[in-house]
Amino acid sequence: MKNDKIKLSVTILVIIILPLLIWSWYIPFISVHDRPAIDEAIVMQIERGWSLMKIANELEKHSLIGNAGRFVWTARIMGIAGSLKAGRYCFDERQSNFAILQKLNNGNILLQSVTIPEGMRATAIASLLSKSLNLDSAIVMNYVSNPEFCRSLNIEAAHLEGYLYPDTYAFEDGVTEKEIILRMVNQFHIELNNDLLQRVKKLNFTLHQIITLASIIEGEVIVDMERSKVSSVYHNRLQRRIPLQADPTIQYIVPDGPRRLYQKHLKIQSPYNTYMHYGLPPGPIGNPGIASIKAALYPDDTDFLYFVAIGNGAHTFSKTLADHNSAKAHFNQIRRDVRRSARK
Repeated sequence: MKNDKIKLSVTILVIIILPLLIWSWYIPFISVHDRPAIDEAIVMQIERGWSLMKIANELEKHSLIGNAGRFVWTARIMGIAGSLKAGRYCFDERQSNFAILQKLNNGNILLQSVTIPEGMRATAIASLLSKSLNLDSAIVMNYVSNPEFCRSLNIEAAHLEGYLYPDTYAFEDGVTEKEIILRMVNQFHIELNNDLLQRVKKLNFTLHQIITLASIIEGEVIVDMERSKVSSVYHNRLQRRIPLQADPTIQYIVPDGPRRLYQKHLKIQSPYNTYMHYGLPPGPIGNPGIASIKAALYPDDTDFLYFVAIGNGAHTFSKTLADHNSAKAHFNQIRRDVRRSARK
C-alpha cells in the first residue's frame, strides 16, 4: 500500500514537472517575449572569425535576442554552433532564437545590388564597383587588362572591354574583384548562346569583331527600334570599304570625353579613330547589352549609308551623301533656332 502511494506521488510529480522541464527547454527556441518590437529594419554585420559567443553578444547588444547565454545554448542544442556564416543580415521583425539561428546557418545574408548600364566602359565599371562595394578599382582594371586572365576565361582578346556583361548583379559582402569579373564574363558567355555564335560564323566575322561593332551600336542608339537600322549602315559601309565615321569611337579616345565633338577631335591619331582608319577599331569601346549584340548580328536589309541625329534620340537615315547633308543642315538649323529661343 505504501509502495502504491510512492508510485502515485512519483507519477504525479512526473506529470507536473516533466512538462515544465520540456517547456523550459523549448522556451529559448521559440520565445520572443524578452526582446522589443522592431520598428525599423536592423542591419547587422557578422564578421569572419567571430566566435559563437561574440555573435550572441552582438545580437544581444542590438536587442535582437534577450539573453546571449540562452542563444549559445540553443545553437549547441541545434548542432550548428560552428556553422554560422559571416555577412550582413537584415532583421525586420522579432524572431526566436531558432529562427535567427536558422537564418545565420543558411547564410540568408543581405546582398548588395549593383547595376552595370549597357555601354559602360571598363574604367567606369571599375569606378562604380569601387564606390558601391568598396573594392579597389586598380585591381579590377589589372584583371580586365591581363591577356592571360582573358584567355583563361575563354575570351580571345587581350582586354575584357566588351565582355563585362551589363546587368544588375547581387553580390555578397566580402566579394573579391576577381569574383565579380568572373561573374560578369560568365554572364556574357551565358547570353552568347550557340545560335548567336553560329550566326557570328555565318557572317564571316570573329566574335571580337561582332562585340566591337555591338559596342559602337550601343554608343549610337537611344531608341531601341533603331539598333538594327544603325547596324545596317555600318555593315553596308564595311562591305563597301567606306570608313565607319562612328562618333562613339572618337568619344572613346577624347581625353575629357564623352563630350560634344568638334573637327579637331576627328583628327586625333588613334587606331580607334574611324574617321581616319577604315574598318572596325581594334576592340570594343564599351560593354554592349544583348540587344546591341543581336543588332550587330542581324542588321536590317537597307541601302542606308548615313544617319544623323534629329535631337530627340532618333536619327534620320539616308542613302546618299546629298540627302545626308540636307538632313544635317536641317538639324543644325533646329539647333540654331533652339539657341535663339533660349536667349530670348
